[in-house]
Amino acid sequence: MEMEQVQVKIKGEFKKFWESESRNIYLNKPISCEGERVQIRSNIRESPDGAKGVFLLLPINWVWEAPPENPIRLDECLMKDLHLKNENLDEILKIEAELKKEYQKGRLRKRQANIQHAFEKFTERLLGDLGLTQSLTYERPSLQQISDFDFLIRRGKESVSLEVKSDKFRSTGNISLELMRDYRRSFDDPLNTGSLLKTRADLWQVYFYDTEEKKFDSRVFRVQNLLQKALEFFTLCLPD
Repeated sequence: MEMEQVQVKIKGEFKKFWESESRNIYLNKPISCEGERVQIRSNIRESPDGAKGVFLLLPINWVWEAPPENPIRLDECLMKDLHLKNENLDEILKIEAELKKEYQKGRLRKRQANIQHAFEKFTERLLGDLGLTQSLTYERPSLQQISDFDFLIRRGKESVSLEVKSDKFRSTGNISLELMRDYRRSFDDPLNTGSLLKTRADLWQVYFYDTEEKKFDSRVFRVQNLLQKALEFFTLCLPD
């Protein structure tokens, strides 16, 4: 099944859940699936972008594919080179502070001056460094592609699209996948579709961070793995 077909299927299953009594029973409650605890969670607090989204929390071990030790293809190289562990968060906070200064000067919108965009800037720096050693190039999306991916990376005839996410719950063992951008808005509003259901990226880089420990990790997932496990949950594990 093509990626877009899987996304349509997941959205249909999620809509049935959202408009049924199951929502009142299972939303924000752990659901047993394949011996693990999965959850559809609605945010109580607003995100850095001012939204209250709905997320599917899946165990990382369901969707994690360890990068190869000797990568060959571009996607394998990115999975290895963007894999980080126990990094110092101070550098990210410094970038965030710089973004906020740019916002105060009127050079950025408010939603562009937060920690999520700081991580995107950090990824851009990493890609710039990799370009010097691996002969790769990257470009940011056009206005028409802004919801599709964050970076399009090329090396020779290879190309890989990458989306960057951040998660402040570093140690839960879960990955949070956005199903709906803001539950206060209409489900059927196309602009309210969650990033998992509209991305066109091949890879999904997630920064897991902790502001108290001042540490962060980065893992890169294959989007097809995320979609496949999300579909399995909705079709095989979610109670009617």
